[in-house]
Amino acid sequence: MLSIGGVHLTLLFLKPQRPALSLAICAAAYAYLNPRKLNDGRALRTWPARVVCALVVLACLSIPFGLSIGQSATYLIEEYSKVVLFWFLLTIAIRHERDIWFFMWSFVLAAAFMCWNAIFVVGVTDQFGSHSARLNDAAMGMYDPNDMGVILTIAIPLVLLLTRNAGRLTKLFGLVVLIAIGWTVALSGSRGSFVGMITVFTIILFALREVSVVRRVSAILVIAGALFLAAPDGYWKQMGTMLEPSADYNLTDQDGRVKVWKRGVGYMMRYPVFGLGIANFGRAEGTISEKAKQTEDGMGLIFTAAHNSFVQVGAELGIAGLVLWSSLSVGGIFGLLSLRRRLPRDWATGTTEERFIYTATMYMPIAYIGFIVTCSFVSFAFMDPIYILTAFTAALYACADRRLAPPIPPPTTRRGARVPFRSPWLAKR
Repeated sequence: MLSIGGVHLTLLFLKPQRPALSLAICAAAYAYLNPRKLNDGRALRTWPARVVCALVVLACLSIPFGLSIGQSATYLIEEYSKVVLFWFLLTIAIRHERDIWFFMWSFVLAAAFMCWNAIFVVGVTDQFGSHSARLNDAAMGMYDPNDMGVILTIAIPLVLLLTRNAGRLTKLFGLVVLIAIGWTVALSGSRGSFVGMITVFTIILFALREVSVVRRVSAILVIAGALFLAAPDGYWKQMGTMLEPSADYNLTDQDGRVKVWKRGVGYMMRYPVFGLGIANFGRAEGTISEKAKQTEDGMGLIFTAAHNSFVQVGAELGIAGLVLWSSLSVGGIFGLLSLRRRLPRDWATGTTEERFIYTATMYMPIAYIGFIVTCSFVSFAFMDPIYILTAFTAALYACADRRLAPPIPPPTTRRGARVPFRSPWLAKR
């Protein structure tokens, strides 16, 4: 609720209490004092967890070889370390399927709070360069309207997953959340969010063959209907600019996305091993780029962000960083589909836990696809969403492996007779 929903930035009385730091300290202390409450460490031995650890090591190594040691070190200590700590606590805290279910609901509730804040608190204002009124960037707090699309496109398949076998009240709440997501995307005026939502709709419609056509179409119509009804004046004109590339500044301006991406690829090829250093993309734009060299003294110069998570991580951590980070995002899709092929087919109608794991391997890849599409328009390589998805994925691997593992036979006596297992702790008692 804090790292995704930004509750403390809306309910300002919480902010002076440093709620994220306080909760992290309490969680770490409780975990240290109660190790039996944690999982068996199986999730930390999965490939997603190992990739995250490798990314952290590479980010640390990029600091002394980057453009600015101070800027990279500051970002690593003040920002990225919090993301990694949250990922670590989440990964070791998930013990079984119900914990995954609980934290997924937490993500959905955070997205729902974000929608409530956008619809009823922030409101829309006229924005320079946009044909329609959009959510006020200054009042949004943690995420701007373009960033919100990343969260909301991940939340759509999670809502469908969590309400698939739920009761009526839960399904009704999920319906309200889906309506709020469509409404908020309309208010954001973000073309990246619109493209991400269309992509998620397409995957739901054509890939979820185990779900009835009526349910698939109904879910899409609910979100699309809310978007159509809530779209402010000029919204569709703004979306229509994607069909006129010659008039789009993103294709023509030196600070447009296409030219920024090209310069980002150039940075990666120029610094292929350790990159520019984490958080140094903007500094490169203002110091070593062709744009900076061609700008006359006294002229304004924008230290542009990468506006693409793949370009961002490739430029800042080099080719190895791009490969590792891509294995989290793109690799997460194929990893979950591979896990699904390993699962017995009868899990689809098995126990509650078996059905949840089996269904999650169907909806989680859609969440990854939504993230990949939307993060291609924003700089989210070192922010929470992909690491939260990674924690869910590692937990699903651990839970599935635990259930697929052959049962451990009870100990035997010298004559081969089976004896019941007794805990040494209970024997001492």
